[in-house]
This record gives sequence, C-alpha cells and structure tokens, in this order.
Amino acid sequence: DYDWSKSWTPKLYIENTIGEGKEQVYQMISFNEVGHAFLFEKRRVSGVFLENLELNHFPFDVQDLTITVASNLSSAEIRLVNDPDEPHRINKQSFVDEQEWFLYKHIDTEQRELACEYADQSSTRPALSVKCRAARRPAYFIWNIFLVT
Repeated sequence: DYDWSKSWTPKLYIENTIGEGKEQVYQMISFNEVGHAFLFEKRRVSGVFLENLELNHFPFDVQDLTITVASNLSSAEIRLVNDPDEPHRINKQSFVDEQEWFLYKHIDTEQRELACEYADQSSTRPALSVKCRAARRPAYFIWNIFLVT
C-alpha cells in the first residue's frame, strides 16, 4: 500500500462550481517500460456549475457549457494539459435537461491563466477549461411558455 498523503498533489479544484458538489477520487500507480512510476489521480465530479447565458437569440440559442479545472499552485509550479490518452467524455444520461436542450457531443478545451487574487498581481494560476455546447429545443419553450400562458 502506498501512502498518498506523502505525495505531491496538484491542488486541483473546479473554478466555476456553485455550492458543494459530489466528488469521487481515484488514485493509482502505473509503471512505464523503464520502471518509472507515475501517480495518477482521477476524479468524477457532479454538481451545479456557473455559466453565463447568451440570450440574444432565445429561444433559438446555442450555449457553451464550461467546466474550468484550476490549481491553487502558481503557473511556475504546475502546467495543466490535456491527456491525449484519456479523451474527455460527455455522459448524456446524467444530463437532466434533455427535454429542454440538445447536448452536442463535441468537446473543446482551452488552457488559461487565472490571476492570483491575494498574491502578487503578476502571479497567475493555471486552468484548463473544458467546453461542450447545448442547443435549446425551441419547440419546448414555444409550446410551454408562449402558447400555454
């Protein structure tokens, strides 16, 4: 058994979460062909996330849905990148607003730098934003809001 408390951690968190989400953390060790050990930490997160909606074309709009993973370490200490061997996935079964929205499968990622609020203004923290898109189902809103009311 490995003592994970003695390992360096990236101090990751979700930047745009609202309230307390649920999180499952999986930790494992893998060895490459020359015997170097790699410590992996994977997380499954569910919760409510903050997103600004663009309503100029309501009810015929498409919205970006973004989750931003950030680190409490500075950009000088850590860099957040995509793992090419572990693609991002969308679990459409857990999407609760399927009646009102169509969730696209395509996913974009963007590396970002966030300002450190309580430190030197030139200091930044790394972040990785993962974004998918959802199109509003206009018939749902036309029927339920414009015609029913």
